[in-house]
Amino acid sequence: MRLILLTLGVIVLLTGSPLRADTTEPFATVQNFFAAIARFDYHGMRAQVTEDFQLLEVGELWNIDTLVTQIEEYEGKLARRNYFSLIDSGQDENLAWVSYWNMARYKTAEQEANRAWIESAVLVRTDSGWKIRLLHSTAIPRDKAPEGVQFTEYVQ
Repeated sequence: MRLILLTLGVIVLLTGSPLRADTTEPFATVQNFFAAIARFDYHGMRAQVTEDFQLLEVGELWNIDTLVTQIEEYEGKLARRNYFSLIDSGQDENLAWVSYWNMARYKTAEQEANRAWIESAVLVRTDSGWKIRLLHSTAIPRDKAPEGVQFTEYVQ
């Protein structure tokens, strides 16, 4: 009986751990994408997305070029720090999805502010790793920030 329990424990340990570790890779891609945004690293942003990337933002359909154009005007004027709280994630062999809370702390010469979003992303596995194919972002009104959510800062 002891041998059976030990064998089952080893099987769970060996098969369970890699699966859990692998499901964090797609979310790391999302975090790296936002870290590149915070650094105004346009090449780094593009490296995290597919060529046909779509962003559903403020009721509009954007691509990576639209996003870069929107961000460029703030370069040198704004500092951004990223905070995340993973809600859920899943993946198949070459497709993954994540849902998460996203919070940014912005600082300019004049002021500091926090913004929060609830977001979801669909990622595909490529030869060079996970890439974001679709990102859906819903801004949370400033007076409706999520309560009880534990955010963790992400710095790459």
